[in-house]
Amino acid sequence: MEDEQSGVRWWNSNSRCKIWWRRKLLSFLFNPDFWDSIDSYTKSFVICHECLHVILNHGVRAKGSNPEIANVALDVAVNHMLVNNFG
Repeated sequence: MEDEQSGVRWWNSNSRCKIWWRRKLLSFLFNPDFWDSIDSYTKSFVICHECLHVILNHGVRAKGSNPEIANVALDVAVNHMLVNNFG
């Protein structure tokens, strides 16, 4: 699937977000089908979730790991922090 506005190709229909570094610019690209299906509270949670991955340097810390396992483990850590601190 390709987003017409950004030209981003989603690697599968379950993909929800890509984090993109380009020329010192950080971009969060959300799958439009996913984004349109969630409410504003969930959108805020998702944005905070993705920001914490960047703040905690998860892209670098997970290098060399199994990507699927690392993604699940890092998602659990981020979600735990968000729920414990913000409800």
